[in-house]
Amino acid sequence: RDGADDRTRSQRDRRSRRGDAAGGSNSAKKSAPDASAAADEALALGFGSWRVEAVDTITQVKVTKSGEAQWHQTGQLLANARGGPDTGTGAIGGMRVAVQNSAGAVGANVASHDRVKPRLLSPSDPFLRAVGVSTADGKSIKASRRDKYKQVEEFVKLVKLAVEDAQTGGHLKTPAPESPARLVDLGCGNAYLTFGAYAHLSSKSSSKDTIDDAPFHMEVVGVDIKKQSRETNTRVAAELGWDEKCVFVEGAIADADVSSSFATKRGEREEAVDIVLALHACDTATDEAIARAVRWRAPLTLVAPCCHHDLQVRMRRAAKNTSAPPHKP
Repeated sequence: RDGADDRTRSQRDRRSRRGDAAGGSNSAKKSAPDASAAADEALALGFGSWRVEAVDTITQVKVTKSGEAQWHQTGQLLANARGGPDTGTGAIGGMRVAVQNSAGAVGANVASHDRVKPRLLSPSDPFLRAVGVSTADGKSIKASRRDKYKQVEEFVKLVKLAVEDAQTGGHLKTPAPESPARLVDLGCGNAYLTFGAYAHLSSKSSSKDTIDDAPFHMEVVGVDIKKQSRETNTRVAAELGWDEKCVFVEGAIADADVSSSFATKRGEREEAVDIVLALHACDTATDEAIARAVRWRAPLTLVAPCCHHDLQVRMRRAAKNTSAPPHKP
């Protein structure tokens, strides 16, 4: 305690002399703070642990019971990322000090593991820009559309794998320019998935990872009950130069005219469709999509069911009225 008081009085004397040398107490207040004096004053307060953060380093000091000050210094995270200063550990008061150079610094090269994730669909793909998922310059995905981008890419990945499996199993023939594969997207909405499947699989794909390193010649028809969807999707297809290969029809999934919309005719097999997609077709529309795929004898059908709201309503009504007639299939 007496030693601490002596140090405190000594520090006050030093500050007083600095103030006198600067021209009095008023001028001392206006001068820049003395780092050494501030450190002396802080150390005299009696704290056992200290942490000092500078721009490039973090210094931690711990005072032991014996009064010895042990210290440890590391680089700031951002400083390490750019190959910042050396780090070290040691002690004050005769203890050994070990310093480590930047090659072995904790956190050095923290960004060395950072790699670009491989994607089937690049943000620069024209269709992603056209439907508003990518920024206008195609350099990145819009923050508000990242979920949609991930959904489209994951679904396109499933389509790609399913098509490859169908071809390997002999269920789906390899299409040729004069006999392209037919893909129908039932309940296409804004056609994110329709365009995504065409962009990746077809000869117009911007991706180098095409099936068997060969173009997958195809024609696409998107069906949706909304007029706005047909008009918007038709406009986007025209802007992309895909209007001959990507056609959109307004109508119900159960009975929309699809076969006449394909540019390439098949004669006796005019009604045939090779690939059927139906993602989240609302209510009983999913069942109607499956029924059409069966009638078309489609070799490949990918369906993700949606809520069966109509059936839920009927079941609730039946629960309230046990005398209700049985539901028709």
